[in-house]
Amino acid sequence: MRLISFATMTLKEIISSFQAEVDLIYDKSESVAITRLVIEHVFGSDYQTSNTVIVNVSQETLIHQYLERLRNYEPIQYILGQAWFCNHIYKVNSSVLIPRPETEELILLMKQNLKSEHVGSIIEIGTGSGCIAIELSLLFPKALVKATDISAEAINVAIKNASDLGASVTFVNESVFDSGTETLQSKVDIIVSNPPYIAQHEAKEMHPNVLKWEPHTALFVKEHPLEFYITIAALATKILNENGYVFLELNPTYANQIAQCFKDKGFNQVEIIKDISGKERFLKVQ
Repeated sequence: MRLISFATMTLKEIISSFQAEVDLIYDKSESVAITRLVIEHVFGSDYQTSNTVIVNVSQETLIHQYLERLRNYEPIQYILGQAWFCNHIYKVNSSVLIPRPETEELILLMKQNLKSEHVGSIIEIGTGSGCIAIELSLLFPKALVKATDISAEAINVAIKNASDLGASVTFVNESVFDSGTETLQSKVDIIVSNPPYIAQHEAKEMHPNVLKWEPHTALFVKEHPLEFYITIAALATKILNENGYVFLELNPTYANQIAQCFKDKGFNQVEIIKDISGKERFLKVQ
């Protein structure tokens, strides 16, 4: 590994040199964003207004450590231990998925479609870092919000995030496939989920920073690409209140088949909604 001496550089040179290394791993837009996050973390968010920056030993060591971890394809969010989502900072580690911009669109979609007086109870299936449940709790503070996840480690992260952001969410360590639990028998107004939906054969198309580091149980389905959606559709027939909603994030490849899962269960108001990139990303069911 080539060792760069940042101690003799100006801040401008540090940024240029660091980004040049990150350019070898990520495309330009991502490398620019990653470099900015690292520089802010090491030198403070006001680094751009500083006339002189002297790099001390601990800062140089930190920069080298971050660079080496990036070269190993570790996501910058895991390196820094945090990710931005809906203008809030969430704790993240390799036991939870990194919140995506598409999921922010899911929150916006729900905000646009739901009125507070009609949202008394919400359950999220597969909460991970807790970002969806927490944002919904903050949007609808009078609602009773519950969230489940099969990973105890993920639940621990979600609990910390809810505490940090002052959200009232009940987190439960259980699987959606275990429908006999009390949590999954209670009637609710809203069911929401961004479940695992990537088929094993799609792994070869994924970037190493996702494949090597993010939890596979939160990414991949074991057998059938629709297995979570089929289970959620069946659950909705049992616990969704009259005039309730289901909101889901989708694998665009299977959008129409997922919609059909709900139509087959008797739901007539089923709408596929495109994301900002024009992909069929969300499902709204009433």
